[in-house]
Amino acid sequence: MKFIYTAVLLMIMLQVQANTPTQPATNLGFYAIDGGDFNIGWAAGNGARRIIIGKAGSPVTFIPQDGASYQANTNFADGQEVAPGEYVLYNNAFSSFYLTGLTAATTYYFAVFEYNGTGASTAYLTQHHLTGSATTSAMPTLQATGVNFLNVTATTVTISWTNGNGSRRLVLAKEAAAVDVNPVNNTPYTGNSSFGNGATTGNGNYAVLSGSGNSVVVTNLKAGTAYHFAVYEFNGNTQPQYLQPGATASVTTRTIPTIPSSAVTVTKADGKALSLAWTNGNGQRRIIVAKKGSAVTAVPVNNSVYAASSIFGAGHQLAAGEYVVFDDNFHAATISGLTPGSEYFFKIYEYDGGTGTATYLTSASGTVSGSTINTPTVQSRAIQAAAITAHGISLQFAPGNGRARLIVARKNEPVNVMPQDFTVYISNDYGKGTDLGDGNYVVGNATGNAAGIQNLEPNTLYHFAVWEYNGFEQPMYLTPAAVFSATTSAPLPVKLSSFKAITQQQSVLLQWTTSMEQHSSYFVVERSSNGIHFETLQQIQAAGNSSTLLEYRATDKTAPGGKLFYRLKCVDKDGSFEYSAVQVVQLQVSAAVISTNPVAHTLQVIRTTAVPALPQMWQIVSAGGQVLRAGKSSGSIINIDVAALPPGNYWLRLPQPGSTGTVAFVKL
Repeated sequence: MKFIYTAVLLMIMLQVQANTPTQPATNLGFYAIDGGDFNIGWAAGNGARRIIIGKAGSPVTFIPQDGASYQANTNFADGQEVAPGEYVLYNNAFSSFYLTGLTAATTYYFAVFEYNGTGASTAYLTQHHLTGSATTSAMPTLQATGVNFLNVTATTVTISWTNGNGSRRLVLAKEAAAVDVNPVNNTPYTGNSSFGNGATTGNGNYAVLSGSGNSVVVTNLKAGTAYHFAVYEFNGNTQPQYLQPGATASVTTRTIPTIPSSAVTVTKADGKALSLAWTNGNGQRRIIVAKKGSAVTAVPVNNSVYAASSIFGAGHQLAAGEYVVFDDNFHAATISGLTPGSEYFFKIYEYDGGTGTATYLTSASGTVSGSTINTPTVQSRAIQAAAITAHGISLQFAPGNGRARLIVARKNEPVNVMPQDFTVYISNDYGKGTDLGDGNYVVGNATGNAAGIQNLEPNTLYHFAVWEYNGFEQPMYLTPAAVFSATTSAPLPVKLSSFKAITQQQSVLLQWTTSMEQHSSYFVVERSSNGIHFETLQQIQAAGNSSTLLEYRATDKTAPGGKLFYRLKCVDKDGSFEYSAVQVVQLQVSAAVISTNPVAHTLQVIRTTAVPALPQMWQIVSAGGQVLRAGKSSGSIINIDVAALPPGNYWLRLPQPGSTGTVAFVKL
């Protein structure tokens, strides 16, 4: 009976014992490592939960026992100590946690055990478990070096350095005295490049940077004042470890800029505006003072900032008739609101700072003067038609003394509308440019002595008016205009209904139809490889006179590979002519040609696109796509023995980088 009781009890115990996991955790990783803490993460195995044991300085030796439970704490050394210096840090089902209570510059070792069950039924996977280690942030060993200063102004300075071996660095600044309070380990400081607004270590020492860079532009400084800086390398984030002492240097802000603007020029003159450009001095910003008729005498006052307006007379008046027309850090400006035909004087003052801190360089300045434009005094003359077609007229003329000239056209009647001063007009083909009203269209805006007018009607009288003008955005026109008239020629006797270019293997078929011909003589087929320069290919006789639909064709058998342009020149019996629209085709570049086709014994291939000095693969392919033979050959001529091939149709394939050329041949 006692035996039966013992057996039953053993069976009950076996039934409640949990199954041991079979897959350990993997991919142990450490993140956000700091001086006293970091995050631990892993990929869970197939246990329901897991415990993690940690130890400082050497690997974990403890192995958990089945049926035992352990108390964990994520603050190191506060969990259950299961062996000397070995603590249970984690006991849960998740895959990461944040470990605290660590010591800087220390290596910690970890062991992760998967388990199932609870209490007496707990079963740990101990045969295989995950291990790893990580080291908390240590103090850097190499300090930053080479601290220097660039772009020193009255209120700003750029400080740069060569980084040491810390992951980040803290820059402290102090006014008028050396940095005298170092940062405290495990204490983060927030940097702010505006002096006085960052965290302080005390006694007027302010953090102007806390980051990973190697420079910072420090602002909010005082003119003519010494500033001292110290750069500290550190590791860590919320518990940083600083290398001390810091690398130090000092600089004194300047009281005023030292280099004035230079090379000031008037880049554009208009009726009511002048455009300026210059080379900046070394001020943070600059103002421009303008005056009409005589040189600027006003001098800006330190600590004052003046309201500027690019419209003359709308900005601050520094002296009688002297206005601030610009305040910026740019190197060009356009001043408007000026009087035509007047001289204006400009002076540029460099300055640092802003309201209450502005310091001006007044001992030297950039200066220039320029005049707004006047109306030209000499009009264009001697207008003539250099060429006349059914749809266009080319004009030539002797220019006057304006910067350019505006051309207006009107059909059948003289031009009767004038352009308005200070107004810009858009020129284009007749009917597409600015419409001045009553059928007057702007057709030209010429800076030279000629203009071509298109989109005209055949056999129609057109009147033209040419005005000399000065200026760009605010032009002034000389009136009255020079005038001229001409009649376009009659339309050509050929009316094309269609024109097509069609690729055919290594040739191009040209097809066109006419719906009407009167006294037509012939057509010239022309080809171009760039769409600009055309060459004559063939001449096709025209019908002469016809009112029915006629079809023509020609074949370009010498067409090279690539992009090709074709057009027709339709010639009348009196020699006048007109071009068709251009047709464009893309002809495949042949990789090779076969010297004799069909072939009986030796296939001779002449390569056209490959580089002869380089070996090239060749393949013989059946009509069904099967590769029958293959090889490599150098040189421009390839000889392939095909005597053993059965009679039939085959392909020669020439694989090339980016493309594959194929040529058909017949085996006899």
